[in-house]
Amino acid sequence: MFRSSSAHLTLPAAVLGLSLLLPACSASKNAASSTKTATEASVSSPKPKPEKDPFNPEEASPYVASKYQASATRHLDLIHTELSVSFDWEQSRLNGQATLTLEPYFRATDQAELDAKGFDIHQIALVGEDGSKQDLTYDYDNFKLLVHLPRAFAGGESFKLFIDYTAKPEELPEGGSLAITSDKGLYFINPTGEDPDKPRQAWTQGETEASSCWFPTIDKPNERCTQDLTMTVDTAFESMSNGVLVSSVNNGDGTRSDRWVMEKPHAPYLFAMVVGDFAITEDEWNGLDVDYWVSHEYGPYAQDIFGNTPEMMEFYSEVLGYPFPWGKYHQVVVEDFVSGAMENTTCVINYDGLHQTDRELLDGDNEDIIAHELFHQWFGDLVTCESWANLPLNEAFATYGEYLWFEHKYGRAEADRHLEQDLDIYLQTAVSGQHDLVRFGYDSREDMFDAHSYQKGGRVLHMLRKYLGDEAFFAGLKHYLHENEFSDVEIHELRLAMEEVSGEDLNWFFNQWFLASGHPTIEITYALDSAAGHWMVTMRQIQKREETPVYRLPIDIDVYQGAQVERQRVWLEQREQTFPIDVRYPDWINVDAEKMLLAEVRDKLPEQWYGYALKKGPLYLDRKQALEHYIKHQEEEPVARKKVIEAMDDPFWVIQERAASRVAIDEGTPDVVREKVTDLAQSHAKSNVRVAALRALGKYENPEDLPIFEAALEDSSWRVMANGLRQMANIESGKALEIATQYEEGANFSMASAVMAIYAQYGGPEKNSFFQQQLAEIDGWQMYLVVQEYGDYLERQKDFNIVAEGAQQIAERVATSSYGWMTMIGQGTIASILSGYEEQLENLIEADGDNTEKVEAVEAQIETLQRIKDGM
Repeated sequence: MFRSSSAHLTLPAAVLGLSLLLPACSASKNAASSTKTATEASVSSPKPKPEKDPFNPEEASPYVASKYQASATRHLDLIHTELSVSFDWEQSRLNGQATLTLEPYFRATDQAELDAKGFDIHQIALVGEDGSKQDLTYDYDNFKLLVHLPRAFAGGESFKLFIDYTAKPEELPEGGSLAITSDKGLYFINPTGEDPDKPRQAWTQGETEASSCWFPTIDKPNERCTQDLTMTVDTAFESMSNGVLVSSVNNGDGTRSDRWVMEKPHAPYLFAMVVGDFAITEDEWNGLDVDYWVSHEYGPYAQDIFGNTPEMMEFYSEVLGYPFPWGKYHQVVVEDFVSGAMENTTCVINYDGLHQTDRELLDGDNEDIIAHELFHQWFGDLVTCESWANLPLNEAFATYGEYLWFEHKYGRAEADRHLEQDLDIYLQTAVSGQHDLVRFGYDSREDMFDAHSYQKGGRVLHMLRKYLGDEAFFAGLKHYLHENEFSDVEIHELRLAMEEVSGEDLNWFFNQWFLASGHPTIEITYALDSAAGHWMVTMRQIQKREETPVYRLPIDIDVYQGAQVERQRVWLEQREQTFPIDVRYPDWINVDAEKMLLAEVRDKLPEQWYGYALKKGPLYLDRKQALEHYIKHQEEEPVARKKVIEAMDDPFWVIQERAASRVAIDEGTPDVVREKVTDLAQSHAKSNVRVAALRALGKYENPEDLPIFEAALEDSSWRVMANGLRQMANIESGKALEIATQYEEGANFSMASAVMAIYAQYGGPEKNSFFQQQLAEIDGWQMYLVVQEYGDYLERQKDFNIVAEGAQQIAERVATSSYGWMTMIGQGTIASILSGYEEQLENLIEADGDNTEKVEAVEAQIETLQRIKDGM
């Protein structure tokens, strides 16, 4: 599962358990003869509950159910799932027949409990060896299905259940979480074709436990089975599922039955279906089908979007010592997906942010998502976390898989930049709360999909790699995968695999990082011991949280002197330690030379070392640290400004971008800065750097730069064009307004954002219809920017009718967003508009003269805006 790249916006969780929301019905009946739905079943009178002692959590065992989220108990083993399904588009329902092969896990049983959410059950039967069906009775509360078997089956003795049912996902109560915004399991998009601008599609999303919204199963991560799925679909549609397509039969009635078979076992939450009309680009790796499914509009760009997939498959297969384990690999982009992407075995579903033209790809792609979901095919699909508490065994690995790909394909600097962003995301969220990485005390399993399981987990794996070394780390991963293939695991199995390969006891590492919360904050200072003739490096762990321990940290220190670089490893194991470095005149002492620590580091280098680090630091992060120091001091120190200017010539584009965007531009700025940023704006290969340089030029507000901004409008990059237009508006707003009208239609969102920003600042009443159109058409997280720009525009308008109408439209539009936090954005926007009128009222009241009419008019306007805001 990839938390969508809008992802880094924080969404409030709103998870309501289906067990609390669905009607609690008791229905014991003969399945064959009954036509009642689950909700029609009779409800027995509640029995009085026996009195019990009040529960005191402070004095309870830490393993009581309300505190400890254990792995699901295995009463049955699901061996095989055979499904035959068709779709009722008018009612957004699925008609299904399931044949489940099960056996008691250990103890004999005469009943089978299954997860089945919100179904109409038509028949349940025991299937004999000759295919005959013996009808069975069952109890069903619209959530759990308890089937009464005709006799007790012994452990290991298999039996088959046939279930004829109708799934009604649209009639389930809405749930969801930060990472997965809905949990209906099966989604019909534009099912009756009412929206001519949106394709008709059906697709599934099973994680965490929503597969049981469309087929009966044991919906737990520590269950797995093989799969045989036949989908009957309109002949106009394509179908995709797990495994390989073994047959496709035209039924002669406008429908086709496609049979997909998955011969290797996987978890029920990874079962998937996709139905719709797609442009399909065929690719291959080692004889396996590797196909890319996108909307027809983006068909010409599918290879641009997904084309690195075969190389990724080859790289991961080699580095893990385990060839890609499945029979095909398809990726599809769907409409209105409820997350960033989902790693369904052999068929990944992606949100529509992956739809990009070749031109849009110049400004940034989603290769991290593609790598993330592919790495899941090993970590998550082949080897699956046995409980949601152990989710980092899926998500931390997939996140680190992104790093491995970037390192392989684009080099260490690109990979380190990606890992730096992961650390930043984790640290930002850690301010509001820290918890164990492997967490058994979560309130909702959906809470596990956070920056701890993803970003922190990936950084922890990186530290483990750097501690053990590449040879041991990757040998450990190979052993872990082969030892646990097609099974479920907990964190100790990863530790044991690494210990068996490395020969080391790694309890200290796993206890400290996986089974505890927090991170260290390290202050590093340096002093020359003249008498001893060497430098002393003092490290202090200054983290203040009581729950955060003193860490045991292996730290590599590189000492630079002349042409020599020597590395030594020290162990920081106390609150404060000082380490002697046997050198008197070093050029630089580089602590945490691999920049691998998951920590907040305050490294107080002697001033003379920063210049060496900026010029000769081997890693991007070495030079970035020095650059940030100089950026901070460039206003008062000419030498610092000179260093920032020099950084615009760094070999890595991110350093160049940072230097160009932060170089101080004022009366004392040397002419060379203008020359450098002009050159970067016009000729740098990376659009990000060209954008940063244009913004730097814009700070001059010099009319002589207008030709550069005009030339930017011919750039291949939408972002460069958009920023050229923005900078032009600061110098010649009338011209920018005139040009902006050319991009009201047909531009991508970067350019549309620039147009909105210019209209917000300079546009009159005639631009209101443009904002209304953008508000109506733009969905997803991008609505956030539309609402804010429209709010800025409305604040400047004199006609209150436009203001009130716009505020009402904002209120109505944000209410339709799948992001709960969008309502807060809308409220904040209207509150900002409201404050302008409140200030106006205050000024009128304080002014001399009779302003009664004006005061009453503004009071009425305030009342109108307040009513709109309160109604949200």
